[in-house]
Amino acid sequence: MGISGINSIAIAGAWGYIGRKFLDAARSLGLRTVVYDPGPVPGDLSLDGVQRLDDAEDFLRHRADLFHLALHPEDRRWALQGLLARGRGEPLWILCEKPMAAPDRPEDCQQVISTAAQSQAVGLYDFSEL
Repeated sequence: MGISGINSIAIAGAWGYIGRKFLDAARSLGLRTVVYDPGPVPGDLSLDGVQRLDDAEDFLRHRADLFHLALHPEDRRWALQGLLARGRGEPLWILCEKPMAAPDRPEDCQQVISTAAQSQAVGLYDFSEL
């Protein structure tokens, strides 16, 4: 199925509010869906048709058309930096929750911009509630 050439999505932080919205949307669109979230699976969630990764490195190596980082800025850094570094060899599409950096680390914004400029990755900041 898919939309506009997107057939698969990898979501980090799938059990949170926004991550769950993306997970539900991906499933309703019939996308191949992979999730990484070290927390316990919510009791109301069936993982039928969803591949759960137990390791952060597996998430970073996974092949997906789109990555969604539904993580707080202080927890997102490892995933964003890892995907941007991987994007030096291949184009990647990455959606991130806003803000770009944790409030106490505004200098991280310039680091993200510099790393992205050296990458073939496209990083977009979103806020699906809006």
